[in-house]
Amino acid sequence: MSITSALSNALSGLSASSRAAEITSSNLANVLTDGYAPRSLELSSRAGLAGVQVDGIQRHVDQGLIGDRRLASGEAASANVRATFLMDIEHAIGLPGDEASLFAQISELAASLVTAASRPDDTIRLHALVDAADQVANSFADVSDRIQTLRTTADTDIGQAVETVNLTLSQVQSLNERIVAAQARGQPVAGLHDQRQVLLDDLATYLPIRQIERDNGAVALFTTGGLTLLDGKAARLEFHNANVVAPHMTADQGLLSGLSINGVDVETFGNGSPIAGGKLSGLFEVRDSLSVTAQARLDSLARNLVERFQDPAMDATRPSGAPGLFTDDGALFDPMNEVGLAGRLSLNMAVDPQQGGQVWRMRNGLGAALPGVTGDATLLQQMQDALGQVRPLGSNDLPGTPQSFSAHLANLSSRMGQE
Repeated sequence: MSITSALSNALSGLSASSRAAEITSSNLANVLTDGYAPRSLELSSRAGLAGVQVDGIQRHVDQGLIGDRRLASGEAASANVRATFLMDIEHAIGLPGDEASLFAQISELAASLVTAASRPDDTIRLHALVDAADQVANSFADVSDRIQTLRTTADTDIGQAVETVNLTLSQVQSLNERIVAAQARGQPVAGLHDQRQVLLDDLATYLPIRQIERDNGAVALFTTGGLTLLDGKAARLEFHNANVVAPHMTADQGLLSGLSINGVDVETFGNGSPIAGGKLSGLFEVRDSLSVTAQARLDSLARNLVERFQDPAMDATRPSGAPGLFTDDGALFDPMNEVGLAGRLSLNMAVDPQQGGQVWRMRNGLGAALPGVTGDATLLQQMQDALGQVRPLGSNDLPGTPQSFSAHLANLSSRMGQE
């Protein structure tokens, strides 16, 4: 072997060692970098010559493990969206012992009825009773408003999520094209693969994706339900935000936008949904299922409360067709118009001094023209009995077993906690 050959062999080895050291250093420096996969040097003997040559850099990934992690990430994001909503509603309703809870307001109403019935002539006690009843109505309205605020927020978040998904799919398509072109020119592509993995990891929090490798270095993306998100060209998701979401508005009625992919409408949540298992599906479930159910349960409780105090046998002074102590925005409750009742619940203006009413009507009757016997506690006792009366709920999926109003309220809080 000539001295020239020996030097050439040594130089090739030194060059390979230098590249290997660079890769080792890069692996250590990027051990916590998102999307980075460890590299190794591919070497071979030089054909017809002594020494080694660098054939390329190998990027090591476990696509099966990455795929499972992505699906778990999407499921976690979906579960977090649902749990956050339910905890928010549970907090709005409150728990027994919370001073600002619905439980506390109902307890205060019951206590005020007892106090007023013991001294029906005491105007101060009647004022306290009116205030307690008004606070109950306001609390129902506050919880209803909170549910609809969360629905509106979910609708807004869906729009933002769709924009993010569309942008990410477009970026992945662009990276696919760059990887294919670079690979055809023999240029390194490991860094581009890292960038693409970061994008796909982010995308997986919104949609449950499966990645299929193509021979040219590109990837195709499908949802676990079989929808094509990217195979050469990126799919386009479409959704239209609503400015405000009200209790009566649902996607089934066409009052809220659904989701379409390349112009085809898709199921947005549930077992039949091709996008189930990601944050986007969780947001749709909050807007179109969980919040609708929560509102229906609250409306059912509001109806139960109204009907307890709307019984015609309770107050002979009240004209036929006139509302009881609790009204549907000032009117008699119509059982055919239950949706959104909690948000419309209000105190009868006949007893509300702020609306020109008189507190003595709590004692003498909502339809009384003049104060009656100041010592008559009959109506107050009837109201007290009505609140504790065992009655069934008229609708929704809460237990229909006849119970007191407080027991029905406890069932609602318990159900939200379980979910």
